[in-house]
Amino acid sequence: MVILQKVPHVRRNRDIKPLLTRRLDQWDSGFYESFVTECHKAMESFLSDRRGSSTPEQRARRFQHLMLQGEVRRAVRFITAREQFGVLLPTAHTDDGKGTERSVLDILKSKHPSPTPINLAQLPKFDAPPPPL
Repeated sequence: MVILQKVPHVRRNRDIKPLLTRRLDQWDSGFYESFVTECHKAMESFLSDRRGSSTPEQRARRFQHLMLQGEVRRAVRFITAREQFGVLLPTAHTDDGKGTERSVLDILKSKHPSPTPINLAQLPKFDAPPPPL
């Protein structure tokens, strides 16, 4: 997804292709840090252009208005395009939602426990393989 991050003022095919080629080359060469930094700057530029000078209260009112009009898709696009987002490095520290600050890697490890070994006795047994499709 990061490879496809839009860059301001890059709109034509002849400009997009070299951008994607350069990003893929960076990825293949292992220059992840510069690659992510470039994409992060592009996201911040996009947000600052789209956000303008509206306050959070103004954005909330606009979101509520769109929702009340039944324009759910527009409302979600509006609010997500204006909120801060980005790529977090595994070593970055952030709030884990419980009021404590932990590294991104620790949060991901807690959400994805270690796999358990397969107990062959619990697998179903079949007399013959299933018929071909």
